[in-house]
Amino acid sequence: MQVYVRDVESSVVRPDKELKGFAKVHLEPGEAQTVSIALDRRAFAVWDVAAQDWLVEAGTYEIVVARSSVEVVATTAHEVASDDRVTPVPGPASFVATDAEFARLLGGPVPEVPPVRPFHRNSTLEELQATWVGRRIGDAVLRQALREAAHEFPDPDPATRRMIRSAVTEGPIRGLVLMSGGRFPFPLADAVVAVANGDRRALGEVLAELVRRR
Repeated sequence: MQVYVRDVESSVVRPDKELKGFAKVHLEPGEAQTVSIALDRRAFAVWDVAAQDWLVEAGTYEIVVARSSVEVVATTAHEVASDDRVTPVPGPASFVATDAEFARLLGGPVPEVPPVRPFHRNSTLEELQATWVGRRIGDAVLRQALREAAHEFPDPDPATRRMIRSAVTEGPIRGLVLMSGGRFPFPLADAVVAVANGDRRALGEVLAELVRRR
Protein backbone atom coordinates (compact mmCIF):
# COMPACT_ATOMS: atom_id res chain seq x y z
CA MET A 1 0.00 0.00 0.00
CA GLN A 2 1.36 3.41 -1.00
CA VAL A 3 0.44 6.92 0.13
CA TYR A 4 1.07 9.93 -2.11
CA VAL A 5 0.64 13.66 -1.48
CA ARG A 6 -0.53 16.01 -4.23
CA ASP A 7 -0.33 19.79 -3.78
CA VAL A 8 -3.48 21.00 -5.53
CA GLU A 9 -2.71 24.74 -5.24
CA SER A 10 1.08 24.78 -5.45
CA SER A 11 2.76 28.04 -6.49
CA VAL A 12 6.03 26.22 -7.23
CA VAL A 13 6.99 23.45 -9.62
CA ARG A 14 6.17 20.08 -8.06
CA PRO A 15 5.46 16.58 -9.34
CA ASP A 16 1.84 15.59 -9.91
CA LYS A 17 2.06 13.54 -6.70
CA GLU A 18 4.89 12.48 -4.40
CA LEU A 19 5.31 9.15 -2.63
CA LYS A 20 5.41 9.86 1.12
CA GLY A 21 4.92 6.45 2.70
CA PHE A 22 4.28 2.80 1.99
CA ALA A 23 3.71 -0.50 3.74
CA LYS A 24 3.87 -4.10 2.57
CA VAL A 25 1.35 -6.51 4.08
CA HIS A 26 1.00 -10.21 3.31
CA LEU A 27 -2.63 -11.37 3.42
CA GLU A 28 -4.21 -14.77 3.22
CA PRO A 29 -7.30 -15.14 0.99
CA GLY A 30 -10.19 -13.31 2.65
CA GLU A 31 -7.97 -11.74 5.30
CA ALA A 32 -8.02 -7.99 6.07
CA GLN A 33 -5.66 -5.79 8.04
CA THR A 34 -5.59 -2.14 9.07
CA VAL A 35 -2.46 -0.30 7.98
CA SER A 36 -1.36 3.07 9.40
CA ILE A 37 1.01 5.35 7.50
CA ALA A 38 1.87 8.61 9.28
CA LEU A 39 2.42 11.85 7.38
CA ASP A 40 4.43 14.49 9.24
CA ARG A 41 5.10 18.12 8.34
CA ARG A 42 7.97 17.13 6.06
CA ALA A 43 5.55 15.12 3.92
CA PHE A 44 3.96 18.38 2.73
CA ALA A 45 7.14 20.47 2.49
CA VAL A 46 8.90 21.74 -0.60
CA TRP A 47 12.48 22.98 -0.93
CA ASP A 48 12.53 26.77 -1.16
CA VAL A 49 15.61 27.91 -3.05
CA ALA A 50 15.41 31.46 -1.64
CA ALA A 51 15.10 30.35 2.00
CA GLN A 52 17.39 27.33 1.50
CA ASP A 53 15.01 25.35 3.67
CA TRP A 54 12.03 23.01 3.55
CA LEU A 55 8.81 25.04 3.80
CA VAL A 56 5.14 24.07 3.86
CA GLU A 57 2.74 26.02 1.67
CA ALA A 58 -0.73 26.46 3.13
CA GLY A 59 -3.63 25.17 1.07
CA THR A 60 -5.43 22.07 -0.12
CA TYR A 61 -3.56 18.82 -0.54
CA GLU A 62 -4.84 15.48 -1.75
CA ILE A 63 -3.89 12.31 0.09
CA VAL A 64 -3.77 9.55 -2.50
CA VAL A 65 -3.88 5.89 -1.45
CA ALA A 66 -2.74 3.54 -4.19
CA ARG A 67 -1.41 0.13 -5.06
CA SER A 68 1.09 1.76 -7.44
CA SER A 69 1.76 5.16 -8.98
CA VAL A 70 -1.03 4.55 -11.51
CA GLU A 71 -3.43 2.26 -9.60
CA VAL A 72 -5.20 4.67 -7.25
CA VAL A 73 -7.56 3.21 -4.65
CA ALA A 74 -8.82 6.31 -2.83
CA THR A 75 -8.27 10.07 -2.64
CA THR A 76 -9.20 12.54 0.08
CA ALA A 77 -8.66 16.30 0.47
CA HIS A 78 -6.73 17.69 3.42
CA GLU A 79 -6.37 21.36 4.40
CA VAL A 80 -2.90 22.32 5.63
CA ALA A 81 -2.35 25.47 7.69
CA SER A 82 1.08 27.10 7.61
CA ASP A 83 2.69 30.51 8.16
CA ASP A 84 5.60 29.70 5.84
CA ARG A 85 6.08 32.02 2.88
CA VAL A 86 7.12 29.94 -0.09
CA THR A 87 8.80 31.80 -2.94
CA PRO A 88 6.63 31.31 -6.06
CA VAL A 89 8.50 29.62 -8.91
CA PRO A 90 6.55 29.21 -12.16
CA GLY A 91 7.18 26.15 -14.24
CA PRO A 92 8.95 26.27 -17.61
CA ALA A 93 6.89 27.21 -20.65
CA SER A 94 7.79 23.94 -22.38
CA PHE A 95 9.07 20.49 -21.48
CA VAL A 96 12.67 21.63 -22.07
CA ALA A 97 13.50 24.62 -19.85
CA THR A 98 15.59 27.52 -21.10
CA ASP A 99 18.72 28.49 -19.17
CA ALA A 100 16.86 31.45 -17.64
CA GLU A 101 13.94 29.26 -16.53
CA PHE A 102 16.27 26.64 -15.08
CA ALA A 103 18.23 29.34 -13.24
CA ARG A 104 15.00 30.44 -11.53
CA LEU A 105 14.29 26.84 -10.52
CA LEU A 106 17.85 26.42 -9.29
CA GLY A 107 17.92 29.70 -7.42
CA GLY A 108 21.16 30.81 -9.04
CA PRO A 109 23.17 30.76 -12.25
CA VAL A 110 23.35 27.51 -14.21
CA PRO A 111 26.82 25.96 -13.67
CA GLU A 112 29.13 25.88 -16.63
CA VAL A 113 29.47 22.52 -18.34
CA PRO A 114 32.98 21.27 -17.47
CA PRO A 115 35.29 20.63 -20.43
CA VAL A 116 35.67 17.04 -21.61
CA ARG A 117 39.47 17.24 -21.46
CA PRO A 118 41.60 16.57 -19.57
CA PHE A 119 40.01 13.20 -18.86
CA HIS A 120 39.52 12.00 -15.27
CA ARG A 121 37.80 9.25 -13.29
CA ASN A 122 34.41 10.87 -13.84
CA SER A 123 34.88 10.86 -17.62
CA THR A 124 32.72 8.38 -19.47
CA LEU A 125 34.04 5.56 -21.59
CA GLU A 126 32.20 7.17 -24.49
CA GLU A 127 34.27 10.33 -24.04
CA LEU A 128 37.50 8.36 -23.79
CA GLN A 129 36.68 6.54 -27.03
CA ALA A 130 37.70 9.67 -28.89
CA THR A 131 41.25 8.40 -28.25
CA TRP A 132 43.04 5.23 -29.41
CA VAL A 133 43.45 3.80 -25.94
CA GLY A 134 39.85 4.63 -25.08
CA ARG A 135 38.58 2.72 -28.11
CA ARG A 136 40.75 -0.31 -27.25
CA ILE A 137 39.67 -0.39 -23.64
CA GLY A 138 36.08 0.31 -24.62
CA ASP A 139 36.00 -2.65 -27.00
CA ALA A 140 37.49 -4.95 -24.36
CA VAL A 141 35.11 -3.79 -21.62
CA LEU A 142 32.09 -4.06 -23.91
CA ARG A 143 32.99 -7.60 -24.98
CA GLN A 144 33.35 -8.60 -21.33
CA ALA A 145 30.02 -6.97 -20.45
CA LEU A 146 28.23 -8.83 -23.24
CA ARG A 147 29.78 -12.12 -22.12
CA GLU A 148 28.64 -11.57 -18.55
CA ALA A 149 25.18 -10.46 -19.67
CA ALA A 150 24.79 -13.70 -21.63
CA HIS A 151 23.82 -15.46 -18.39
CA GLU A 152 20.74 -13.25 -18.09
CA PHE A 153 20.25 -12.53 -21.80
CA PRO A 154 21.42 -15.68 -23.63
CA ASP A 155 20.27 -14.38 -27.03
CA PRO A 156 20.15 -10.58 -26.75
CA ASP A 157 18.17 -8.69 -29.37
CA PRO A 158 19.48 -5.40 -30.82
CA ALA A 159 17.60 -3.34 -28.20
CA THR A 160 19.17 -5.31 -25.34
CA ARG A 161 22.63 -4.96 -26.85
CA ARG A 162 22.11 -1.20 -27.13
CA MET A 163 21.01 -1.10 -23.48
CA ILE A 164 24.17 -2.94 -22.38
CA ARG A 165 26.35 -0.74 -24.57
CA SER A 166 24.78 2.42 -23.15
CA ALA A 167 25.20 1.20 -19.57
CA VAL A 168 28.90 0.55 -20.20
CA THR A 169 29.84 3.58 -22.29
CA GLU A 170 27.72 6.32 -20.70
CA GLY A 171 28.75 5.73 -17.09
CA PRO A 172 31.88 7.18 -15.44
CA ILE A 173 35.16 5.25 -15.49
CA ARG A 174 35.05 4.92 -11.70
CA GLY A 175 31.73 3.10 -12.07
CA LEU A 176 33.35 0.51 -14.33
CA VAL A 177 36.00 -0.05 -11.68
CA LEU A 178 33.41 -0.61 -8.96
CA MET A 179 31.40 -2.99 -11.12
CA SER A 180 34.35 -4.97 -12.48
CA GLY A 181 34.93 -7.16 -9.45
CA GLY A 182 38.64 -6.35 -9.47
CA ARG A 183 39.20 -7.03 -13.18
CA PHE A 184 39.50 -3.30 -13.95
CA PRO A 185 41.18 -1.80 -10.86
CA PHE A 186 41.72 1.88 -10.18
CA PRO A 187 45.47 1.77 -11.01
CA LEU A 188 44.65 0.46 -14.50
CA ALA A 189 41.81 2.96 -14.89
CA ASP A 190 44.16 5.78 -13.90
CA ALA A 191 46.72 4.50 -16.41
CA VAL A 192 44.11 4.49 -19.18
CA VAL A 193 43.09 8.05 -18.27
CA ALA A 194 46.75 9.12 -18.23
CA VAL A 195 47.41 7.65 -21.69
CA ALA A 196 44.21 9.22 -23.04
CA ASN A 197 45.57 12.54 -21.76
CA GLY A 198 48.80 12.00 -23.69
CA ASP A 199 51.02 10.58 -20.92
CA ARG A 200 52.93 7.80 -22.69
CA ARG A 201 54.69 6.66 -19.53
CA ALA A 202 51.59 4.63 -18.60
CA LEU A 203 51.28 3.08 -22.06
CA GLY A 204 53.24 -0.07 -21.16
CA GLU A 205 50.85 -1.03 -18.38
CA VAL A 206 47.82 -0.49 -20.59
CA LEU A 207 49.28 -2.45 -23.53
CA ALA A 208 50.21 -5.37 -21.29
CA GLU A 209 46.65 -5.50 -19.97
CA LEU A 210 45.17 -5.35 -23.47
CA VAL A 211 47.39 -8.23 -24.62
CA ARG A 212 46.44 -10.27 -21.55
CA ARG A 213 42.73 -9.80 -22.27
CA ARG A 214 42.82 -10.77 -25.95
